Amino acid sequence: MPDRRTFDATLKPNGTWKTSFSYTVSKAGTYPVKVQAWPQAWPVGVQDVNSKDNTASLNIVVEKQKPPEVSRESGIHSELGGS
Repeated sequence: MPDRRTFDATLKPNGTWKTSFSYTVSKAGTYPVKVQAWPQAWPVGVQDVNSKDNTASLNIVVEKQKPPEVSRESGIHSELGGS
């Protein structure tokens, strides 16, 4: 089953405005991501100081991990049965 995660990308000078993106993967691996800032989507009053520098790239590494152990209380026992 695909996994959904969220990461923040800084889309404003000085890193004060962030937005979240979701992605879906079905297996472990390295996934390249490219984000682009669109000044018209920024809050009112935010100026684009360098329109040529509105993109960023990064790699997201997805690792397969074993699920954590679930703690069990001693003295509790159950069995599944069928006919």
